[in-house]
Amino acid sequence: MLLERISNYFKTNHVIILIMSYLSIGSFSAGFISPAMIHLQFYFNTSSQFTQSVVIIYLLGYLIGQLVYGHLSEKYSPIKLIKSGLLINLAGVLISLFSLFLSNFYLMLLGRFVSSIGLSSGLTCAFNLIKNQFSKEKSDYVLSWSLTSFTLSIFSSILIGSYLIYYTSVVFIFYALFLHGVLSCLSVFTLKDTKPKEATTKYTSPTTIHYWHLIKHSLLMGLFSAVGYCYFSSSAIYSMIDLGLDADAYGKWSILGGLGMILSKFVSDRLRQYITQASLILLSLAFFVMTLMSLQFFNLSIGENHIVYFVSVFFLFLLSGVMYPLAAQAIIRSSYHSEKVSGYMSFINLGSALIALYLMSHLPLSIIDSFIFVLLAFASLSFCIYFICTKHS
Repeated sequence: MLLERISNYFKTNHVIILIMSYLSIGSFSAGFISPAMIHLQFYFNTSSQFTQSVVIIYLLGYLIGQLVYGHLSEKYSPIKLIKSGLLINLAGVLISLFSLFLSNFYLMLLGRFVSSIGLSSGLTCAFNLIKNQFSKEKSDYVLSWSLTSFTLSIFSSILIGSYLIYYTSVVFIFYALFLHGVLSCLSVFTLKDTKPKEATTKYTSPTTIHYWHLIKHSLLMGLFSAVGYCYFSSSAIYSMIDLGLDADAYGKWSILGGLGMILSKFVSDRLRQYITQASLILLSLAFFVMTLMSLQFFNLSIGENHIVYFVSVFFLFLLSGVMYPLAAQAIIRSSYHSEKVSGYMSFINLGSALIALYLMSHLPLSIIDSFIFVLLAFASLSFCIYFICTKHS
């Protein structure tokens, strides 16, 4: 009976499930190699800062891909673009595998860059698929579950990657990524290719959108991305070297971050019944800053502790997760018939996260101090921009 219910659910909602998986497929790949970062450092005999360039180059390719697929989406259907992107990803994974066999770190960087270019099709095209396949009301419903998709992708990938690296070796991480890429390619063929819906309202192009509206909400999405990518880049190395955890323990403690993201949807839905969206966002930003300041206070007063660190990560993902779907819905509503805006939104989102990640890896501070400083500066900037833009809108 239970299996029959699950089967019926997937038959009814398989389109939404697949779109959600494409939306977060890039995050899955990024999270999957997170537990292997310290192993890559030893494998290629590089410094921890140089090893973090694996994440930086991946995010750079992901960023460039948003503009590429944003423009191509006006000529080609999202399904075709996702198919081509997933094939490019497979080529990138193969290059990464060859880099391990040849012990060439620069070839690894090339492989991750190629993979990110391919997987970036998922984010932009998934937003366009949501707009093309569903009504506005249904689109809002689907977008409200986007964070759950990111949660499952990010933290299931970290958990699976942790077990793989603990019981096997770093090579099997990329074998698993190749298998995941093949299955994703096959899944696209179960979707029907659709054309964009005919506009029932006046067409809204990026030039007619109040650009500060786009920027202030994209930065909120960028804060969520910055938390995720800075966490991917630093958490495994910090946890295993400074906190003394092994890969298995790191994977289990990382579940707290996923729990924070899952709860963020329910917290957001409940609080929106009592306060406005703008007030909820500003309140979340304020508590986000307080969480980072509390983490730094505990580090200075009682020393670095894995419980304090992962509880703080829980609140960082919870609070940034509250803001992400609200910001995405605000942008999608204002640009419902503009295909390019998804690319611009993702570009600002990931571009700001890339800057945060680059600064974190190059500041002359410890890993945890850089993590706190960069996210604190990002959140403070986002708070000021959102507050000023909201007050004068």
